[in-house]
Amino acid sequence: MEVYQIKALRKQFDAIGQAIETLPKTKQTLEAADSSFFAKAWLGKALGVMDTESPYKNDGKREKVEDIEPTSDQANIEMHKDWEDYTEIKKIDWLREKTKETIKRLDFLLTEDKGTKAGVFVRWSYKSACESRFWLGFRLESIREDEKKA
Repeated sequence: MEVYQIKALRKQFDAIGQAIETLPKTKQTLEAADSSFFAKAWLGKALGVMDTESPYKNDGKREKVEDIEPTSDQANIEMHKDWEDYTEIKKIDWLREKTKETIKRLDFLLTEDKGTKAGVFVRWSYKSACESRFWLGFRLESIREDEKKA
């Protein structure tokens, strides 16, 4: 398990979370975005136990807004060129597939892990990523149910 692999996955979860935030605000999409950002956060904890330097130099010393550092490992999201033309359903389906691909990359890290403390946090990231995908699936179900009622 290498630092560069974890940082790349953190950026991927950040991008997915940002993309989810472009969807209509519902319980399911809000939960999906939160879960994606939690997947990223747990990977940050994995980096912490791997003795990487914290990007947050002001921990314990913040007093004003200027002391709050931006979130680390942020992605500059580039949406698919046809993103704006996609229906909500297509966007959700695409995000579920991107999340699934990223989960597979996490799974690869876990197969390499030999019971390290960092591995525990990668497992929690895996759980959060799965939950994000579940919430997106719940949103699809909600859309289907709403259509049946109409």
